[in-house]
Amino acid sequence: MGHFSMEISANPGSVPGGNQQADLKKEDFGPVVAAFREFTSSYACDTCGEMYSVSPERGKKEALRCGCGKLNLNLLEKGA
Repeated sequence: MGHFSMEISANPGSVPGGNQQADLKKEDFGPVVAAFREFTSSYACDTCGEMYSVSPERGKKEALRCGCGKLNLNLLEKGA
């Protein structure tokens, strides 16, 4: 079985406006980092800070939980 590879051109002349990525500074990423943290925090426990996870990791999914047990959501149908 062959493999697929893709190369991205790094030639600044091939992009309209030149190489604008080279002008990005650390401060430019602040809003992106803040948005990412806000988004991911909605999937973390307010008490322990752990990300919610489905358990068990393999097989039929039974619950959505955090590490401290504040969230323990049953995912199984009643009577199943």
